[in-house]
Amino acid sequence: MAGAVLATLLVPATAVLGGGSPAGASPSDVNPHGVLTYGFDLNNEFSNNFDPGDPQSNDCSYTVLSNIYQSMTAPGNFGVTGGVAQSWTVSNNSSTITFHLRPGIVFSNGQPVTSADVMASMEHIEKSPLRTSLTAIASISTPNASTVVVNLNRPTAGDFLWALSYLDGSVLPASLATGNGTTNAAVMHPIGSGPFMLKSYSQGASIDLVKNPRYWDTKAYPLGGVDFVQLTQG
Repeated sequence: MAGAVLATLLVPATAVLGGGSPAGASPSDVNPHGVLTYGFDLNNEFSNNFDPGDPQSNDCSYTVLSNIYQSMTAPGNFGVTGGVAQSWTVSNNSSTITFHLRPGIVFSNGQPVTSADVMASMEHIEKSPLRTSLTAIASISTPNASTVVVNLNRPTAGDFLWALSYLDGSVLPASLATGNGTTNAAVMHPIGSGPFMLKSYSQGASIDLVKNPRYWDTKAYPLGGVDFVQLTQG
């Protein structure tokens, strides 16, 4: 699927940008207010909503949604790294994961990200038939506001941690992680803790994102925004 290829391209692109100045440029040449224009087949590879738990949110939507929502973990060069969860421990023969949320992380509206938001997000997103990794969840508990304990029904903590770096691990406010499909407020009014926020959306034409000034690692994204514009495959 071309969308799957595109989904892998944006992450390395932002990672390169986050590494400092572009090749051959000095720090003074970098424009933190610049906007990246990104060609994407919105008609065929975006699901026309911004809810990662919506049954219609296909895998290619990750290209857009990963910029709005910070997932629990993140893909790294040599393994899974931290996202909303700064660290975690695995126990019970690889069947229990205890997540410790990143201190001070907030949503784009300034609301703190808590364990209640994480639990509500997982319970919402696992309803989607496309997010099959979450069927491994046996139970979730929240001992405190910054700790989430996930018990799995099979000893596959490694696979689960990797899946949480994708749409499966997206975190949204508990108040939006309700309902199903079009009944969910996140469908067209997303709030996440990712590097960008939704500015405007024109179905089949463009998705404009603007920098989230509250993002926990804002220096990694020296951009004022990202404009996804309709570009038919080929």
